[in-house]
Amino acid sequence: MDMKKEIIVLGSDKRSCYLKEELERETGALGADHIFLMDKSSAKAAESVKHCHMLILPVNYMGERCVKGCEIPVDDLLDSLNSCGYLVGGLFTQKQKEVCSAKGIRVLELLKDEAFNSKNAYLTAESAIGYAITAGDGSMLGSTCTIIGSGRIAKALAHLLRPFTPMIRVAARSEPERTRFEMEGICSYPICEMSWALYGAHYVFNTVPEPIITKDALRGVSKGCIYLELASAPYGCKKEDCETYAQWHLASGLPAKICPRAAAHAAVECILNRIEGD
Repeated sequence: MDMKKEIIVLGSDKRSCYLKEELERETGALGADHIFLMDKSSAKAAESVKHCHMLILPVNYMGERCVKGCEIPVDDLLDSLNSCGYLVGGLFTQKQKEVCSAKGIRVLELLKDEAFNSKNAYLTAESAIGYAITAGDGSMLGSTCTIIGSGRIAKALAHLLRPFTPMIRVAARSEPERTRFEMEGICSYPICEMSWALYGAHYVFNTVPEPIITKDALRGVSKGCIYLELASAPYGCKKEDCETYAQWHLASGLPAKICPRAAAHAAVECILNRIEGD
């Protein structure tokens, strides 16, 4: 008798729940009989993954020892896998990929997929603006907004902020990227002129995972300024430095918190496209 093919979604947040729902509508394309959501209540997680067809870790998994909500180390789960079809997650370590390769398991790293990253950047920017509006007691209409960085999220922010205000500034290292922003009518500054980029800002959106914003540079922001940290650790500035002049908000991973259904849909699209490509 053929063994039933099972897909296990590891996680317990809303995005994981919606991911399971979306996958259940695609069981034919995935060739799966059952889809399970595994969280910290799953005491026999290592046993459960032994014969699964696909193991899906959270989109923001980047090689950490454990996944939030599951106490069993990820490496232990990978050791338990027996030639399942796919391992899915944000990013994996070289060692983890070697373990999977030896078992004939195909690894899908969502954060290396260009289409997924573009959609996720848009969802992050959209969520960040919504978060910023509700974080303070002011209005974004006609406000001065400063974006730190020039990557996908920064570009999406610059685009989505236009209906609210023409006062958009960007501080970035890359001269070609600064030039592109300038050609779109957005004032840009090199990192060495961070103080000018931040002067009078009502909202600051940092997308750079590196402490490049000094306490002195933050001195000139407007009173009640909302600072959103969209990057991962070690972040763009020290919290204690920021709080002297602005309201510091750790706002990383917003799609899973603010628009989890759309975030799950983007991940499922990526998974299906990869499987069809294989």
